Amino acid sequence: MKRRRAPQPDTLTPREWEVLSLLSDGLTTGEIAKRHGVAENTVEAELKDIFSKLEIGGRTAAARLSRS
Repeated sequence: MKRRRAPQPDTLTPREWEVLSLLSDGLTTGEIAKRHGVAENTVEAELKDIFSKLEIGGRTAAARLSRS
């Protein structure tokens, strides 16, 4: 069985923390993109990177993690 390491908060960039915060506030990908002045695809890529770095499965887990 592969052991998961604990997420390392210092692995996220300030921008990724901001995206994670907006996600936990309930903003959609489109709303986050509009707020940052980027395409939705860009936000989706940022979210994918965040999920990978934190070794989590998706938006719900990310929102829970950022609130803890």
